[in-house]
Amino acid sequence: MFYYTPYLFAGLLQAFIASKVQDVDPKLKFVREYIDFGQEFGCFALDWGSYEGKISEKEATNTAGKPLVVVLSGLTASRVEPYIKNFFSKFCQNQSDWRIVLYNDRLFNNRIYQDPQRQILPQIGNFHHVEDFRRVLQYIAKQHNKSIIYAIGHSFGSNTLLKYLGMCGSNGTDPLIKVAVSVGNPYDFQLGMRYLEDSLSDSYIRKHRQRIAQEKIDQYLPIPKHIDLDMNKVQQAKTSLEFDTYFTKPIFGAPSVDFHYLSIQCANYMEFIKIPVFLLGSFDDPVINNKAVYPRDAILKNPNLISLMTQVGGHISWFEGVLHPKRWYYKPVLQYLNAIHQLL
Repeated sequence: MFYYTPYLFAGLLQAFIASKVQDVDPKLKFVREYIDFGQEFGCFALDWGSYEGKISEKEATNTAGKPLVVVLSGLTASRVEPYIKNFFSKFCQNQSDWRIVLYNDRLFNNRIYQDPQRQILPQIGNFHHVEDFRRVLQYIAKQHNKSIIYAIGHSFGSNTLLKYLGMCGSNGTDPLIKVAVSVGNPYDFQLGMRYLEDSLSDSYIRKHRQRIAQEKIDQYLPIPKHIDLDMNKVQQAKTSLEFDTYFTKPIFGAPSVDFHYLSIQCANYMEFIKIPVFLLGSFDDPVINNKAVYPRDAILKNPNLISLMTQVGGHISWFEGVLHPKRWYYKPVLQYLNAIHQLL
C-alpha cells in the first residue's frame, strides 16, 4: 500500500520535493562501459550499478548468468538523477544476486560523463530512439547471453521501451526481454505535449533540455551536413514544442514535429505487447496528463499488461514518510520482478 507523505498531497508538491531530496548513498558507485558502433551509428554508454559490501565494481559488469535488469531513464535524466541513484541503491541492496545497468540515450543522458572524444551523432542518415535501444539491447544480450533480461523504463524511457516491445510483438521478433516495468509513461506525445504547453512543467523541461543541449554542443560536433541545426534558435525557444521544432525535428530528420511525436509514441503499440508488463503511474502527474493520455482501453484489451494508478504520486516521485520522505515506487517494482522471476 502507498501512504503518501501528508504534506505532499499534490503532484506538484511531490515533484518539487523530488527535485530537492538527493538521498545520496555513498556506497553506490557506477561503472561505465562504452559501446562504439562507429561513425555510421555513433557511441553509447552503459552505467553498471555496484554497491559496497553487496556488488563490487569488478563484479558489476560480470553477470555470470545472473538475472539482469536494463534501466531506461527519463528524457533528461542520467546516473546523477536522484530517482536513478535511489532506485539503483535500493536494487543493489535488495537484489545483490542480480545485476543492473543503465542505458543512456545518445542526446541527453550522457551529458556529464560522456567522453568528449566519442562521436554521438551518426554521420550518415538519422536515428530513432527505438532503433538505438534495439541495437544496444542486442549488444547486451549477446555479451550476457546466459542472463534473463528484464527492463524498467522511466518516463520517456518507458515510452521507448513499450514502443520497442510493441513493435517486436507486431512483427513477431524476439524482444530479448522477458518482463518489463513502465514507470510514469507519457504514452501519447501528440496529445500530451498539447496539455503540457505553457505549464510550469513545460518551462522547467524546456530550460533543462536547452541547458543540456548547450553543454553538449561540442559532443554533437561535427554536426552532419544533412542536419540543419541552428543552436541560436534552439536557445531562443520558449516552449518544448518550439525546442522540438528547432532541435529535435532536424536531428531526427522528421518532416514535422507532429510526425516526430507520432513516430516515437507507444500509444498505438500497446495492443501488440507480448510479454508481461507492469505499468505504474499517478493521476496527479504534473508532467503527464493521465486523465487524457492514459490508455485504459488498450490495457484492458491486452492480458499481458497490469496497471497500478495512484491518485497522488507526482512524476516518478511517490514519497512516503513524514520526517524524512523516501520514494516508495521501488517496492512494488521489485515485488513484481521477484514474483515473475520465480515463475520463469
